[in-house]
Amino acid sequence: MFQSFELDTDTKLHERLLKTSKFPKTLSYWEELLNYLLQLASPLNKSIDRELCKLIRYTYESMLFQFPYLENYHVDYALFEFKLGSTAKMHKIFQKGLDTLNKRSILLWVEYLKLCNEVVMSDKALFKKYETAERYIGLHFYAGEFWEMYLEQIRQRCQLPQRYVSILRKVIEIPLYDYSVFYSLWLQCIQDVKDLRQLKWFAPCNELSKKLKINVNLTARRGPELQEAKAQLKKVTKELYMVVQYQVMEIYNLFEGKLATHAYTSPSTLIPHQEITTWSKYLDYTANLRITSLTFLNFQRAATVLAHYDMIWLKWANWLAEREGDYVSAQNVLIKGLQLSNRKAQILSRLAVVMIRNGEYTELNAVYDDLINLYQGKLDALDLQSFLDYVQIKVFLTQPISQSRYKSTNDDFSISEELMEIILKRLSSEGEEGHRILMSLLSQMHQRVPKDLLEKKLFQHIIASNWSQFLSSGYFWYEYCHMVWFDPGRSYLERRKYITKEIWPQAALHKNDGIYNALQQFAASYSPDDLPVLNELF
Repeated sequence: MFQSFELDTDTKLHERLLKTSKFPKTLSYWEELLNYLLQLASPLNKSIDRELCKLIRYTYESMLFQFPYLENYHVDYALFEFKLGSTAKMHKIFQKGLDTLNKRSILLWVEYLKLCNEVVMSDKALFKKYETAERYIGLHFYAGEFWEMYLEQIRQRCQLPQRYVSILRKVIEIPLYDYSVFYSLWLQCIQDVKDLRQLKWFAPCNELSKKLKINVNLTARRGPELQEAKAQLKKVTKELYMVVQYQVMEIYNLFEGKLATHAYTSPSTLIPHQEITTWSKYLDYTANLRITSLTFLNFQRAATVLAHYDMIWLKWANWLAEREGDYVSAQNVLIKGLQLSNRKAQILSRLAVVMIRNGEYTELNAVYDDLINLYQGKLDALDLQSFLDYVQIKVFLTQPISQSRYKSTNDDFSISEELMEIILKRLSSEGEEGHRILMSLLSQMHQRVPKDLLEKKLFQHIIASNWSQFLSSGYFWYEYCHMVWFDPGRSYLERRKYITKEIWPQAALHKNDGIYNALQQFAASYSPDDLPVLNELF
């Protein structure tokens, strides 16, 4: 039997622990560690070493924290506890896993209900779980196994046969991959009818009377009238079968048959572009059906497979916000996408819009602070789009949320020294294209940042610091002139004088063709009368 003291001297274990510590986002290292620990614990039983058991639990928890959509490991973890006799922990793990996947994991529900069939003695409690599962995954294209389990438990535990028929009728109207199995069960139920009154289990009396001309209240309930009624019901069943068959074939041929990946994969795994395109079209198709529960289910399915692709989170959030008007759920989806997606810039931009729409300014500020902490304050590691969003959000959040309409936009406004230092640091490390984008953004923020403040803390700082990468580039001087020209605090003559007497002479100290062409373009567009002054300086 394995002894806990051996853990301290196990070099293979230490090597595996070190790998997961250094590379927590590498799934294969976690699987290697877990398999090794389970091998040490084999054969698994209640006499397992306590320290080893704690280490296995910790590994499962840590692994699922890093990869929350690993459905099969939620199942394995729950089965681990079940084999140790801890039914309560088994329930808790399954519930936590289901919550993580918005209760829309067909794998977790099926495996959970299999165990519940064994350990839940109360019929009422068990059927409540099945009803909950039905609400979330009943429309899943591959929900056939779930429905078969549900019907079997009804057959075994329920004394009223009409409940079985009622559930079965619901199932035959759903386009399932295994649809033909349930039609066979339905036809068998019709064949087993011994009395006209039993047909009330299959449909309401008024529906039987109006559509099928079946009178369940006839005195003779077992003769030719019964056979005729059953024939009518089978005919309608055949028509429904053809409709559902068409739906199943359409869904399978257009979408489901083209999807090879049905489970979460590691961040380093590339999903074929064709599959991503198929998911996108499938979700559009589902959304157009206007069945909210089915659309949400398929979005969760797609997000499980494409968790590391930003397009799925953006598409899901847009559907929630624009089609359902549910901005709170859209925000939750985007936050989850921010945690899992490899590319975060567009998700972050969309999240900012949604959170502002929801009025959650403090929370939005916290999101960006967390992002900076994630990069350990190294803002040059942020992609350019995320950094631009960061600047705009920080500027937006420093302005009072409500203002009088008689109050100037720039009244009582201040931009923090810390933020300006961050901007300048990023400018000092950005490439030429990044310089252009950042300078253009900053010079056009006149509605949020006072011109004199922007000039002093940005443009004059760059000139005083003699940053040659800016001073030798035409776009810097063009943006400087552009900012001054659109300064509402200066008169027309003051703008012209400041540009020609202050800015252009400074630019002339670094004269080159790029600067001259940029300033010539500016003068031709806004102040053609000053072109002779420019030509004289250059």
